[in-house]
Amino acid sequence: TIILGNTSNAFTGAVTFAGPTLGGVTVANTGAFDLGALTLGAGANLVVTATGAVTQSGVLTVPGTTSISAAGQLVTLTLANDFTGAVSVDGLTVQLTDTNSIVLGGSTVTDTYTVIASAGDITQAASSPLVVTNAASFTVNGGGTTITLNDAANSFGSTVAFAGAALANVTVVDITSFDFGAV
Repeated sequence: TIILGNTSNAFTGAVTFAGPTLGGVTVANTGAFDLGALTLGAGANLVVTATGAVTQSGVLTVPGTTSISAAGQLVTLTLANDFTGAVSVDGLTVQLTDTNSIVLGGSTVTDTYTVIASAGDITQAASSPLVVTNAASFTVNGGGTTITLNDAANSFGSTVAFAGAALANVTVVDITSFDFGAV
């Protein structure tokens, strides 16, 4: 396990973590944070806290949960990532891509939220509401047929769009009024 949780850390280039059976990574950074390639061991979690944008220059493979805390900042994780556990994000504009299915954890997004499951479905972890201030879009590709966002405390503040070549089922719950975007 690698724990670099001091909020005064100031990494300026891409940061790569490695180990033969890396048990998890917890890292904090003052300013923007660029994740290099990362492959965690079975069940291991990724926790990132940053006061600037969170981006990536390498593919992320996370068998456990992923938690990104970058309130008011861009979070752009759009490479061919493989997130197995729930992905939770606190950020401004958030973009997530998974090569398979993706499970969304509780998230607060104060601008737009874009999620792409490149070869599977999009689901939501239990008791993990999504709070999105502006537009949201969810896309399933490569055989993905289902988008299920059914937490009773979800709150979408603007249009929500759903897409996928084979999209067959969408389930969504919102505690506020709901505005369908393109489906």
